[in-house]
Amino acid sequence: MTAERPMPTQDDVLGYFNTLSNWGRWGDDDQLGTLNHITDDVRLAAARAVRHGRSVSCAWEVAVPEEMERSTTTCPCAADMPGAENMPVPGFHADRRWGFSSERLGITFHGNTVTHVDSPCHIFWDGTMYNGRSHSLVDAATGSAWAAVTAAANGIITRGVLLDIARVRDVPWLEPGQGVFPDDLEEAERRQGVRVRSGDAVLLRTGFGRVRHEAGEASGFTQAGWHASCLPWLQEREVALIGADTPPGRSAVGVRRRVDAGSRREPRRDGSVAARQLRPGGVRDDGCRTRPVGLPPRSRAGPLRRYVRQPGQPDRHILT
Repeated sequence: MTAERPMPTQDDVLGYFNTLSNWGRWGDDDQLGTLNHITDDVRLAAARAVRHGRSVSCAWEVAVPEEMERSTTTCPCAADMPGAENMPVPGFHADRRWGFSSERLGITFHGNTVTHVDSPCHIFWDGTMYNGRSHSLVDAATGSAWAAVTAAANGIITRGVLLDIARVRDVPWLEPGQGVFPDDLEEAERRQGVRVRSGDAVLLRTGFGRVRHEAGEASGFTQAGWHASCLPWLQEREVALIGADTPPGRSAVGVRRRVDAGSRREPRRDGSVAARQLRPGGVRDDGCRTRPVGLPPRSRAGPLRRYVRQPGQPDRHILT
């Protein structure tokens, strides 16, 4: 099926950095990227799409200790906790009826297990990030002074469109390395009676969650996912965010690479849509995550990402 499609070359994909670039589209100081497609009208239209008001979680439980470090403290009597003798609250030591529990969570976001929201400062290309800012604006001590996730502090509210690609292919799940192409997206639209429009968040179902449950943990650096040939389609439809149910490692790209000065080419799986689209547009990738962006001008620094919940599928609460 893939062999019958026209495949972009590596040069074609690198050319997307210019032909699909959103740098300067919303001004040289913009840090939102394609989140600018989510206008007030888009949010209102998304709200009108709610029919039942039912919230459905897509989250999986975080495994401990494999995916998260956790330390839990229980104190049946607060007056006995360490340091209680220094508490200035009157009567604290005499009140022995109340206690508490607390815990510390340690999560590594830059992995394949935890759903998270990326910002454009997460990826550099030739030492620069969105809108041409230098990588030096990201500091190990203070975070990022440009294109941090805090630009989305007011929330990301838009219509989500889940396209079932495994169903389109009539398979329980896509195999690692298989790409999802524009014709897959449009066939899923046709079958589901929906059309992706400006400001939408587009999520792919590749069946990764099913294979993980039925066949065990699906590991490896290469997974099914967005093919680079989808980038012009996403730009044309003005998609605000993209996602998939696969881990956020390298998804299939499958571009063809020129191997000599002649016309011979060979298939290649290299990089990911996420790694290649910082220049083209700030379309946000979601290999089990989304990419919003930005830092309000009044702020000085911010985090590269923010924890959302957990792995396996695009992790959102869906309001139906």
